[in-house]
Amino acid sequence: LGWGDVRVDIGTMITASVALGIAVDGTLHLMTWFQQLLREGLSREAAVAKALEHCGPALWQTSAAIGFGMLTLYPVELLLISRFGWIMCGLIFAALWGDVILLPSLLAGRLGSILEDVEKKKRSKGDLSGGPFSEAPDGRPATTAQQNLSREPAMSEHRAAYGTPKASRLDGIRSAFPRTAAEP
Repeated sequence: LGWGDVRVDIGTMITASVALGIAVDGTLHLMTWFQQLLREGLSREAAVAKALEHCGPALWQTSAAIGFGMLTLYPVELLLISRFGWIMCGLIFAALWGDVILLPSLLAGRLGSILEDVEKKKRSKGDLSGGPFSEAPDGRPATTAQQNLSREPAMSEHRAAYGTPKASRLDGIRSAFPRTAAEP
């Protein structure tokens, strides 16, 4: 904004906070999948690849929809709204770049190594607490066996609903569109 000689006003200030909220959503989505795949025993590199394979379509589709939607505000005559639109579009695509390029690079590097070590320590101690399956049905803290039993049906149902087909002539097309629960 400084290089473009754009004045900072209330509209530009609000834009940053809205874009940050949207960017954090994609980052958390990718991080959550990465950590879950590490818990399942995948290597750091494999977890990054699988998490990006799963989250990538959702990240670029939401960013494209929001970014191009905001760009439609550019020709509006009210400067506050016009500026909000093009700045928001730029920030959304910067966040997409961060989630698709920068974050996987960090997770494949030192940050991922730290998270992998933490997960290995938890696994060696048998500590699976902190997740949605950390309590038994009666409200008491769940044992490791109860956590594993209650976690597995949820994950296998998710894999069955959103799993990728083995091989298909339409693999290139399928990667561009989200999978639905109705697909085999």
